[in-house]
Amino acid sequence: MRRLLPALPLGLLACTACDRSSSPPADPAPFRIEVLEVTPCPAPPGLDTTKTRVLGVRVRVESNHSRGVPANYFYGSVLATDRSRYLAELPGCSPVLSGAPLYAGEHADGFLNFPVPLNKQIDSLVYAPRLGGAANQESSLSVALASSPTAPPAEEDEQ
Repeated sequence: MRRLLPALPLGLLACTACDRSSSPPADPAPFRIEVLEVTPCPAPPGLDTTKTRVLGVRVRVESNHSRGVPANYFYGSVLATDRSRYLAELPGCSPVLSGAPLYAGEHADGFLNFPVPLNKQIDSLVYAPRLGGAANQESSLSVALASSPTAPPAEEDEQ
């Protein structure tokens, strides 16, 4: 006499040979940003240096995105320890990060310059470019800054 085994769901049979330890690779981030330097920068005319300093953050942006990643200073901001946000502006250290979109494997270096009140301690940099594509999505990366200068650059006396 033959015994019949209970029927197993087809999905269970299909997965008995599956290796559950492997999963599909995660998509790489569309870009990478690296902080190369944090330094005080020259103040533009008209900036009250008794209240505000220009903080320069030299970065390298590297693209992993086939449709291009913008490499422009105006996508940068810094956050203070009290979570105040300061946007990058043009005057300050040079060369300023600015150029054509970067395609996969390309990179660009340049400064992001931030007018920041003297009494604020900066702790992170945020770079949030708008990426090309169907959704014209925004992607954002944040990088902790180890330390930031707290005083404007000293001016040398001429003799």
